[in-house]
Amino acid sequence: MLVVSRKQGQRIVLGENIVLEVVEIRGNCVRLGFEAPREVPIVREELLPAEKQVHRTTDGDRASRSRRDTPSAAHGTRHP
Repeated sequence: MLVVSRKQGQRIVLGENIVLEVVEIRGNCVRLGFEAPREVPIVREELLPAEKQVHRTTDGDRASRSRRDTPSAAHGTRHP
């Protein structure tokens, strides 16, 4: 998992045609705005059927931590 920090009004571009923007930060609530083609489904995880929800495994968490702890991950960049 790539973890990045963003401030209100900052955006992240996914691929060629998906944009995620931090619209508002109020207390412990963050409002996100998405720009994406209509054919791209955007669904809150809790609304998915249980069998389709993403479950983290011990191996996945370990891999996430190792990538997150690298200097490039801290700055939100990836290397091929």
